[in-house]
Amino acid sequence: MAPRASGTIVQIGGSRTLVYERRFAVDAQVLWAWTTESQKLGRWIGTWSGDPASGSVSFLMTAEGATDPEPVAVLVCEPPTRLTVEFAQPGGGVWHLELAIGATTEAGSILTFTHVLQPADDAGDIGPGWDYYLDRLYAATAGVEPEPWEAYYPALASAYREASLD
Repeated sequence: MAPRASGTIVQIGGSRTLVYERRFAVDAQVLWAWTTESQKLGRWIGTWSGDPASGSVSFLMTAEGATDPEPVAVLVCEPPTRLTVEFAQPGGGVWHLELAIGATTEAGSILTFTHVLQPADDAGDIGPGWDYYLDRLYAATAGVEPEPWEAYYPALASAYREASLD
């Protein structure tokens, strides 16, 4: 099945925000582990090192080949339901990201992921990336192979650019 643009762009607190909602066939505790434990996280997006209790960790993307570790501020960590982090961006600005995990009635869980867009951010460049990584998370939890990056970008870019004009 071809990937699709699953995020929506809404106004939250006066900011354009990308919002994704995904259902998983694992319970909230298991999904929390996939989104916070470095080894599991490394299977779909990247690994972290350091002490999260200090309020900062070093994050290394593993799904994109060779990259440099980036500092990440841990703003909120409420296991197993909520994590809020900020990535400093080159040239200024930050990526403010939040995930919220809830249980479903079918012994599964639901993940709501948000990315607060900065005024100069291009949703057409950012949105497909989060579809890619969230699909990789789903594939990791389900034990299946994810689609390649080329299936997401630039194929989904126009859908996000058009949505940001609404």
